[in-house]
Amino acid sequence: TALWFLWFGLNAGKAYSAGAVASQSIVNTIAGVTTSVLTNYFLDALLGYPYSHVAITNAILIGLISTSPSTGFVTVGGAMVVTVITVLTVRVLGHYIFKENADDAPYSIATLHGIGGSTAFLFTAMMTYQFINPAGLNGLTQGTDTPIRHHTAAVLAIWTCGFCSILLALVLSNLIVPLSKSKQ
Repeated sequence: TALWFLWFGLNAGKAYSAGAVASQSIVNTIAGVTTSVLTNYFLDALLGYPYSHVAITNAILIGLISTSPSTGFVTVGGAMVVTVITVLTVRVLGHYIFKENADDAPYSIATLHGIGGSTAFLFTAMMTYQFINPAGLNGLTQGTDTPIRHHTAAVLAIWTCGFCSILLALVLSNLIVPLSKSKQ
């Protein structure tokens, strides 16, 4: 719960003032987390999974992560749509591809922030509105393709740099301390 309240400051603080954009950020954060909890609850009920404290924590984290890129740039409905898409993406990829959350375990940071954050960041670019935040641009739903091009380039750059950094760290640590047990 403390993380949820701290996230208000993170999302609303991006406005750099206590104005309309900060207020929109707080409302979008509340709407996103609520949408995530309800979506996860109904998915668990539909699939026959028990709804536990771990499921609620996962739902809250997915909701917070999905609203972070969009809070001051989309409408409340847009934040809810971004959250539903992010929840479905994280649930499908996390469960069926990465085999996570099978035994009521929390999702990994890579799944939550990597997959969830990237999904939310891309869909935010589609639904941004300049009337919500005059400093932003209209998104793809308003016929402007600049945000989606920039967001796609940023996501590709982050994933490429992350992969190369992890690979470099593995190679360097293998030189210092061999990762294979057969060499030890």
